[in-house]
Amino acid sequence: MTDGLVGSLFDSGRRYGEWKAAMRENQEVIAEVEGEIELSPSAEEALRRLARPLRALAIAEDWCRDSVDNLPIVAALAEASGKLDLRVFTKAEHPELMALFLKEGKYESLPVFAFFDEDWRELGRFIERPDSVTELRARLKRERGGPDMPMSQLPEAERARVRGLIEDIRRETRAFATAELQRELTAIFERARVTALPS
Repeated sequence: MTDGLVGSLFDSGRRYGEWKAAMRENQEVIAEVEGEIELSPSAEEALRRLARPLRALAIAEDWCRDSVDNLPIVAALAEASGKLDLRVFTKAEHPELMALFLKEGKYESLPVFAFFDEDWRELGRFIERPDSVTELRARLKRERGGPDMPMSQLPEAERARVRGLIEDIRRETRAFATAELQRELTAIFERARVTALPS
């Protein structure tokens, strides 16, 4: 439960454009992501069928590539549908919010997208990235000679190579990742339509 914290803070969150204007990292990447977004007709339709807009809370950081890859998609769905009131918070500025949305109850994974009705009932949440995307990228990394150990344990020269490999894989799988995120969000929006009280 959010214990009223989300409701008390929500209006102080940044709009997507404000969050982007405050970015210090990955501006080029987010512009590239925005230019490639193809919205899912299923996600748009699920949003259009909602009786009332949802409040969408995002926790994201500009240094986090999953945030930079996924937040623009939620923002595009919000703009296209008019059914998501999206507010963005950073983990650094709001650790108390981050504590409410830990992945598996223990990991501070980003981004977080949580959806609420007008009475602040949580109707669904999405954290980090779809499992299908994690699995595909891990498989491609293994197939291309990427090590299984953490980057911090690699020599600097190897880190540079692995960073390049990971970036190439992100670009190659971006369309799949975008579709998978929207598939998972569509399921949340469809459940929200059933759960939310009729207008």
